[in-house]
Amino acid sequence: IKMNLKCQGLSTSLNKIKCPSPKLRNLSKTQKITFFGVVFVVLGLIVLLATFFSLKSNDSGGKITPFSGVERDLVWNDEFTGSNLNSDDIWTIYIGNGCEEVADDGQPAPNCGFGNEELQSYEESNVYLESGSLVLEARLEETPLPNGNLVSSGKITSKEPYSVLYGRVEAKITLPIGTSGWPAFFLLPVNETYGAWPASGEIDILESYNIRESPNSTPILSSLHYGESLYEEGNKGQNGCVMMDGHSLGGEPHIFALEWAPESMKFYVDDFQFCEMTQWWTGDVGQGNSPYDQPFYIIIAFAIGGQVPQVYNLTDIPDGTFPMKYVIDYIRVYDATEDEMSWTNPFPGEIVSQIEAENSTFYLLNEPTSGPYHYDLGTGEQTPFSITAATVRIDMEHFDYGGEGVGYHDLDPDYNFGTNPLRPFDGVDLYEENIFIPYGSFKFGNSAGSYVKFMKDEWTSYSILVEDNYYFLFVEIRHSTLAVDATAKIIVDSKNCLDPISDGGMILGELDFVPSHVPSTDPSANYTLSDVSPCWQTQYWELTVLPPGAHTIVFCSNSDDLNISYMDFSPYQPVFDPIEGPGCE
Repeated sequence: IKMNLKCQGLSTSLNKIKCPSPKLRNLSKTQKITFFGVVFVVLGLIVLLATFFSLKSNDSGGKITPFSGVERDLVWNDEFTGSNLNSDDIWTIYIGNGCEEVADDGQPAPNCGFGNEELQSYEESNVYLESGSLVLEARLEETPLPNGNLVSSGKITSKEPYSVLYGRVEAKITLPIGTSGWPAFFLLPVNETYGAWPASGEIDILESYNIRESPNSTPILSSLHYGESLYEEGNKGQNGCVMMDGHSLGGEPHIFALEWAPESMKFYVDDFQFCEMTQWWTGDVGQGNSPYDQPFYIIIAFAIGGQVPQVYNLTDIPDGTFPMKYVIDYIRVYDATEDEMSWTNPFPGEIVSQIEAENSTFYLLNEPTSGPYHYDLGTGEQTPFSITAATVRIDMEHFDYGGEGVGYHDLDPDYNFGTNPLRPFDGVDLYEENIFIPYGSFKFGNSAGSYVKFMKDEWTSYSILVEDNYYFLFVEIRHSTLAVDATAKIIVDSKNCLDPISDGGMILGELDFVPSHVPSTDPSANYTLSDVSPCWQTQYWELTVLPPGAHTIVFCSNSDDLNISYMDFSPYQPVFDPIEGPGCE
């Protein structure tokens, strides 16, 4: 606060107070000191209160900056300080197990288990503030609740004035450790403008389940759900990513964020952008960027059991699991930038030049010139993927930095024939999943992010660190090809796919791929199979064991039109071989 005690008046950042009247000027020295002392105290209280409320609640123009990325205007936030949740203005505490739900017309519309066979009932007492954070606590009750449930948990939703349409939505979250836990941080439409779920959309910033301590890997799911209303026997679409980098994220705070623009959705864990989506669709009434052109409200929920954790009975949950705490330190919502609002996808098309990038805050500048795309979530530094006792997923779009001849080899390195802009400066043909799930199939597909379409002789490289001696090494690959003789190889410490041994490398494995099927049903009358992701197979191979230390793995394609989504590395043999994708049975 700038104070000016001259006769021009008292100037502050909060207000303008005029010069004292002649009567005040005539006060004694003691009276003046008392008067101005009171003024200072009042102004100090005003500043403290203004600072508190600007940080705490719903005013725009706040000074809190996003955890990462460009500067933005703060729209609203809740830091969860104080003793009680702000349920008067911002949040509604959900109560029940879904059986009590009613339709818009007031008629009963029971949705027991929330359509997912969940085991919990959400209760008000399971939602509370503690040590400056929101806690959703899951408990095993000693006696059944009035609705019969033995498990209670917490869920809150933001009220309509605190909905979101474009911008950055950010939360600092500590995920709970425990079998059956299914914490989520997601958005649903304020109004079902395009029809019942999923036609009006769903945005999952974070889902995880069955989180265990290291060395187990925590799956982080970020997904979009859209399509036609399942209640009208419509088909569903899904796009999404899974981060599973070999480390547990349970029991420690991390930042989970969405950057939502009209034609793009970017997803972050801490500083690491692991996913970007630009492809979605809705029913015949949809147009433009629908359904993601409408306001959505925020949901924070801690479900127990159900279809995602695949825990359907309390007897499947180990003793000592409860209580579990899902802890949220803050929620912050920022405006979209002008560049985000005006951005259009340049792909398929020529790669983005540095000059173009410098003129738009949409792109991340100053990319590293070499090294891994992967980042350590603890230090924020570039680190290789770690091959550990846990399953480590390497998404194909996370190839090393360095460009043509270093991070990859592409036959047309200046052009991305795909649609995904996650790697805008590289000519790898990067497509994104737009899974088609026909009515009657299981409603959740195995989303896995972008995929690379390889042509013969193309390759991508990935920095890895083998942390120990392992007796076995397996790779499970999600792929799609219609060729009956598609092949590839994985080599290490060489980028000579024809003869890696000649320059000190070795062949880890020769891969023969099972051909994929073609679904027979189009998603909708206005949306054809040519617009959606292909059918996927999951297949595994045993590889040559690698010695401990730093290595570079290179995936080399021997065939044209070979689509690869991810590679899962593990010293343990996978269970399934092969697995058909949704809509491809």
